[in-house]
Amino acid sequence: MLTGISDRYTLEAAQRFAEFTKPVLIAWAPEDRFFKLRYGERMAREFPNARLELIEDSYTFVPIDQPERTAELIAAFAREPALAH
Repeated sequence: MLTGISDRYTLEAAQRFAEFTKPVLIAWAPEDRFFKLRYGERMAREFPNARLELIEDSYTFVPIDQPERTAELIAAFAREPALAH
């Protein structure tokens, strides 16, 4: 199924990451075999106000593998003063 999906729209969206200046949390599984860490690192570089958080002992479905850690990161991110603007 995945081989039949065009990457056209995701690549077009990625070209505009630099225009999005609000804070971005990127929670990534460093051991994921499908979504390699280098992709998360690249996203963190492309967004001007991004933070990459690694969620250890998880894979493709981070919220299922590490729900508590995922929730902690999202809650802390949502409480950050920069999000109030």
